[in-house]
Amino acid sequence: MTKPSDARIYESRAVVYGAMTRLYLAPPEPEILIDVERTGFLQLMLEVGGEEAGVGSLLVDSDELSAEFTRLFLGPGHHVSPHASVYRKDEPQSGELWGHSTGEVKRFMEHYGLTLHQSAIIPDHIAVLFEFMQQVQMKVHELMTSDRPESETKVEIDLAVQVERDFFNNYISGWIDSFLDAVEKANPCLFYAVLARFTRLFMANERSDLSPDSCTHGSTN
Repeated sequence: MTKPSDARIYESRAVVYGAMTRLYLAPPEPEILIDVERTGFLQLMLEVGGEEAGVGSLLVDSDELSAEFTRLFLGPGHHVSPHASVYRKDEPQSGELWGHSTGEVKRFMEHYGLTLHQSAIIPDHIAVLFEFMQQVQMKVHELMTSDRPESETKVEIDLAVQVERDFFNNYISGWIDSFLDAVEKANPCLFYAVLARFTRLFMANERSDLSPDSCTHGSTN
């Protein structure tokens, strides 16, 4: 049986994935920071990331954050690529963009038909992968809170839960720590240092909950 707490878990996870999508996608404009702060994510990021400073310590001048985002993830010069194919060890040409897995992840997302908003960038960009996870969480939450009988939604929920499990384990879990290692080695400012620490801990929790033999999330039994 679906419990209200299950739906709340998916809603909360969708908020986290949505915030991370926006923060890893582009330099944070003031309105993005305001929106993300309203969700409570910045405070959560500080608490989980082990930073005692207040939210205000993260919200430095947006121009400074934009410059830091560019330095870290865009260049010019040496920067930290936010693309999975650069870090995956199973790529024949590891370290390069548009690896075999890039096409694979693109086909996976297209197959399940969820509407993504980052179609103009390389499909294995971390923000695109996080957005897909967000969309799956939102879909499960919608099904769990719908007025339809559970006998009708159970199959759809179980499918969505399996999709998130497969997607995370196949396209995120194996390389994300290498990416975060690279971010931390780049000596980021406080904002991105805390974001990286939070992401690492959140990914560890997801890895535990979404392991192939785990049934923590979304059980309708």
